Amino acid sequence: MIDPLILRPHEGILTRYPELVKMAAELSDIYADREKLVTDNALQAIGTLLWRALDADEPFRQARKRAGQHLLPIVIESGKPEILHLPWETLYHPELGFLGRSESFTLSRAMPSIGAELPAIEDGPLRVLLFTALPDDIGEKEQLRIEDEQALVLEALGHWRQSGHVLLEMPDDGRFSEFTHQLHHFRPHLVYLSGHGKFHKDDLNPENDRGYFLFESDNDGGELIDEEQLTAAFTDTTVQAVIFSACHSGKASSASLNNGLMQRLADKGIPHVIGMRESILDRTGL
Repeated sequence: MIDPLILRPHEGILTRYPELVKMAAELSDIYADREKLVTDNALQAIGTLLWRALDADEPFRQARKRAGQHLLPIVIESGKPEILHLPWETLYHPELGFLGRSESFTLSRAMPSIGAELPAIEDGPLRVLLFTALPDDIGEKEQLRIEDEQALVLEALGHWRQSGHVLLEMPDDGRFSEFTHQLHHFRPHLVYLSGHGKFHKDDLNPENDRGYFLFESDNDGGELIDEEQLTAAFTDTTVQAVIFSACHSGKASSASLNNGLMQRLADKGIPHVIGMRESILDRTGL
């Protein structure tokens, strides 16, 4: 087991590199526009500045040496929301390029440990829940290629399902009540939640900032479930990883570390949560 390289950005990096905030906001605006292309040059510019701000050349060199031929996990850790929410996915090394794209590393964020107790490890197969929600009344532009997504997951897990190492559930019912039922009766270890996410930002009162996931409803329409309701559904479950395939599922307020869909689940103690911070095209999600 290779120890991760934990990089803790200095609390004053935003004072030393004020352009980071501006560049991050501009990048977010480009994604939101959807009419503009996010180029590698734009990602490299902010990624290069983030690497410079970390000042981690020597720790990185030593960690790579210790890792040898093994994959090296890189973890960006901070208790400051304005730092943790920077686009660390773009981190760009002057020789190795985008570290998040390299097969030699994993790249993730972490808050200082909250000491949450994890569910006991069980014998038996890994249980995976692929839950999709697509209300009938959404517009043409909001339609998702759910069948393609399911096919890709089936292909990725095919060998492990055949050998009995993985059990996969893909319910047709996209209601929140069915999702809660699956969490407590199928008791998955990994949840893949696919659909539409939304983040509401209240400029007058940031405490009201919150994320939502759009489930199906009894009348064929949609039902927005906020982060608090969604997080509560995971109480007394075996889930240890959640993957959101939904826009804005990774978005949060820069003033807090306890709002947004992804952040709230991490705060509950689920150790591995992946979400999308921006609004992106369906083919990119696939």
